[in-house]
Amino acid sequence: MGRYRTKTELEEIGTRHLNGESWKSISESFGVTRDVTRKSWERYQLRRDDGVVRTEGGRAIMWTDEKLHDIERRRDDGETLKEIGDTYGVSGATLSSALQSFNQRKRKQQPSSPTPDFEDWDIPEDVDWRELLDSATAKQDLWKRIDPRQEHLTIHLDTDQPIALAFSADLHIGGGFTNHQAIKKTLELLLDTPNMYMSANGDMFEGFIPGEKSAETVEQQASSLREQFAANRSVVKEFVEREKLLWWMWGDHDAKWFEKLIGVNVVKMMTDREVPYFNQAATVNLKVGGESYLLYVNHSLPGRSMYNKNHAQGRAFREQVPADVIVSGHAHKPAIQWEYRYEKMRELGYNLGGKVTYVQCGTFKTGPDPYSTRFWSRGIIGVPTLVFWPGEHRTHAFDNPEDAAIYLRGYSQKVA
Repeated sequence: MGRYRTKTELEEIGTRHLNGESWKSISESFGVTRDVTRKSWERYQLRRDDGVVRTEGGRAIMWTDEKLHDIERRRDDGETLKEIGDTYGVSGATLSSALQSFNQRKRKQQPSSPTPDFEDWDIPEDVDWRELLDSATAKQDLWKRIDPRQEHLTIHLDTDQPIALAFSADLHIGGGFTNHQAIKKTLELLLDTPNMYMSANGDMFEGFIPGEKSAETVEQQASSLREQFAANRSVVKEFVEREKLLWWMWGDHDAKWFEKLIGVNVVKMMTDREVPYFNQAATVNLKVGGESYLLYVNHSLPGRSMYNKNHAQGRAFREQVPADVIVSGHAHKPAIQWEYRYEKMRELGYNLGGKVTYVQCGTFKTGPDPYSTRFWSRGIIGVPTLVFWPGEHRTHAFDNPEDAAIYLRGYSQKVA
């Protein structure tokens, strides 16, 4: 059987036990263990309404409600359970167990309280999962409209002359250890040089926020966050009006920290309605006249080598995009390398392969700020600038825009 199923069986167990039969004998007759018999009987006793059965010294004793009420009265009058038990010939522990079961049964038999009737309870509905998925899709579509994630951009410059593109990054405007006059000189040069354009590749201002980094970094800033925002807006506005700015990109100082602390990229909100904004790595199809160049750009690329400062760009070429130019900032040390890869593909007529240029941008945060110089050497000013030709697939790299400007002026005078 394994267990007792009916009230009749349990009543039989009780009768036999009250008549002196042992738990072992009763259990064997039902084909169950002694523990099963005792536990089943004890659970049944909690549901009885005529008393409580307890065993002592091998004999079962039926404690009726009348006896139990008398025991409670005597205990209220000051007698101990031991004294009361002596009059019944049982221990105080047996009486305590019987009273505990008796009181449990009384609590269960008490009339229940009125059930609350919530007349105006606005009970939540069970919403179908299909409706929830459709709602999420609609929210995603709305999010794409108000916060687009530009991953690829095509830029066409209709010209028959070479153009120069300066890859600026890590200006850290407003920082306490930033060379602001060098920034001013460089930006003025970009604005004043015909056929020269700028891309902003992250960390364009310092952006130390209270709570994100140490209090010292916030205190040492040369400009408040409000002033840094104002400078950022002013740079964007003027470069856009002069048609000099091709894109703006996320950085740690001017994007990631704001997303982490306040949940929104405030810099993107200031710029993405003025100029294309990249919130992550992106590819750029730069069309100069009739020639197309593929660029892969990001503020920071994975991979670092103490022996090869362009390791991250080379890795991106191998693992991400076999672009003509691969650019990143963040490391504060400018470096440029070029090599030929997959040149056979271009010989076969594909717009792929040939000369590949790896660009690591420098910075204007030259220190000696403790946050940087405790772990690294000082940053080095550097805005690598590439010249792109319109009539042939040809690039020429300079480690600064000043030399690129001289090159453009010389070319312009030559063809004039």
